[in-house]
Amino acid sequence: MKKSVLKWLPVLLCAVLLLSLFSCGGKPEYRDDLKVSQLAAVVVAAVENGKDLVQDNEFATDNLRTVTDMCSEFTFYYNPSSGNLDRFGVFHVADIANVENARKAIENYSKGEVTALKEIADRYTPEESAKLDHANVLVCGKYILFSVFSSKDSTAATTAFYDRTTSENP
Repeated sequence: MKKSVLKWLPVLLCAVLLLSLFSCGGKPEYRDDLKVSQLAAVVVAAVENGKDLVQDNEFATDNLRTVTDMCSEFTFYYNPSSGNLDRFGVFHVADIANVENARKAIENYSKGEVTALKEIADRYTPEESAKLDHANVLVCGKYILFSVFSSKDSTAATTAFYDRTTSENP
């Protein structure tokens, strides 16, 4: 009897460990105490030419009014160099119930912007056109990141944004 219990003990222990891992829910806990300026700084630091990006909140106010009306805070950055399409916006939605509507509005804006810029970029700045294929909307709790960057910068920006919104580091 003792040998059969010892034989099954490792299997039982592994099963308990697996159940405890899956019982965590698998969903990250997102922070809600960050300023959009902090998240913007994380994105700027993550992308290759972040120092060239300039803030222009009027752009977001003019072009994303339905979203900014739902936000407690927002910011928008772009690269003013002629032909450079690098840009991103960080939005902190005031009410969690509005996050899905804000995401949809940003995605609709993104699709429209990509369509409008694609033909021009293909003709005049083909190297920038590929960035439009990486237009991205990432939701992390009540924070939303909209970005247009190269594949490498898009990955770096979204990873940094996600890490900061799920991290307990200030």
